[in-house]
Amino acid sequence: MLVAFHVENFKSFKERASLLLEPAKLKEHPENCHTLTLAEKAYPILKSAVIYGPNASGKSNLIEALAFMRNWILNPGDSTTPIPTDPYALKSEWDFHHPSIFIAEFFLEGSLYEYGFKINREAVKEEWLTRKKYRKQTLFHRQDQHFTKLAKDVFLNAEQALKSTHQHRLFLKTADLFKNDVTSKIILFFQNLSIISGLDMTQNQRFTRNEFLNNKHFSELLLEFIRMADFGLDALDEWALEEPVGIVNTTDILQSYTERHPLSGLMSLRFVEKDGEWKTIGWPFFLKESQGTQQYFALAGPILDALIHSKVLVIDELDVRLHPHLIAWVVELFHRANRGAQLIFVSQNPYLLNAELMRQDQIWFVEKDKQGASQLYSLVEFRSESKRAHKITTYQQDYLYGRYGALPHLGSVDRILDRIADLKSAEAIPPSLNDSGIALSSAVNAQEQE
Repeated sequence: MLVAFHVENFKSFKERASLLLEPAKLKEHPENCHTLTLAEKAYPILKSAVIYGPNASGKSNLIEALAFMRNWILNPGDSTTPIPTDPYALKSEWDFHHPSIFIAEFFLEGSLYEYGFKINREAVKEEWLTRKKYRKQTLFHRQDQHFTKLAKDVFLNAEQALKSTHQHRLFLKTADLFKNDVTSKIILFFQNLSIISGLDMTQNQRFTRNEFLNNKHFSELLLEFIRMADFGLDALDEWALEEPVGIVNTTDILQSYTERHPLSGLMSLRFVEKDGEWKTIGWPFFLKESQGTQQYFALAGPILDALIHSKVLVIDELDVRLHPHLIAWVVELFHRANRGAQLIFVSQNPYLLNAELMRQDQIWFVEKDKQGASQLYSLVEFRSESKRAHKITTYQQDYLYGRYGALPHLGSVDRILDRIADLKSAEAIPPSLNDSGIALSSAVNAQEQE
């Protein structure tokens, strides 16, 4: 399970930002924490965290930072190309040689690990791994191409592995090639860190479709998961092009059908009463179901996969096309689960700022300072300023009234309307566009020339 993630000098994050899933000392919602054991003592970890903020504040950049760390560990690239880090650029003394820092703290098999590295586009400048059970132990610490600390009982072939490690590559990945047990477990942790976007339906749809078609037990669970969402969908089935689809006229369906669609091969089924008899109506899922239903189906696969296999699931823009009650229901699934799954997600929906659903330390905000640098902070930091946090509507109202910041600073609508009026009075109105984005006047001229 993820305990904390820290990033510095990456995209809009200039200074270190820390997303913490180690709970604060709060009495509210103890069921929202997993309780593990570290050194024979209870060690709680939050089951979920939500991140709010205005557009362009850096919320997605935080998710991208975690995705970059994961991807660089698993797929480090070759030694001939620059490391594709993206350092903070909005400073007068900007220098891409200044390293970016990525650190993950996570709980694994009864021990607390910290793995991190500092990189610029030219080389790995520093890399380290620590483990804590009864006491903290540095398993290795790499400075450029040298070890400053090394647990030789853990890394038997460390020197040889380091010699095989190019300055562009992580020692963690090279050590895994030497069949090291510790590094293999850590790399497996990052492999099981699922990071997806609610805006990328295609990839998520394809994953869920494949699981549904190829895994009987998963398909049964998925159907129940979809029925619980109250879409009126009774069943899903595999559908081949030549098969009939109930009592629906399929002429237009067959003409539009394409195997390239990620949901091709799925048929929606509804049971209806007609002429005193129950009949089945079916149609291709991707042609007739609403965008919200398709979005929920797309996310269902990663959500159930995380719950079944105790994974960390990170979703950017979870609430795209989905009703607030449905999002809250999904979050509650993770809160009620006791198998080690975690959900970290970005949202714009203040409905989830609900004291009956979320603890204060589960709610995070991102906003930019005057220099354009993103700042990450938790609602728990406002605890001493407000004693009203036990009311359901308090989080929502206080956020929307600006108490916690992380809101867009919007201009006056009158200014835009005045500008439009000025254009009209000056007869400087830009041409209208047709559906293809072409100025209507240009389209008319082209037709006249034909």
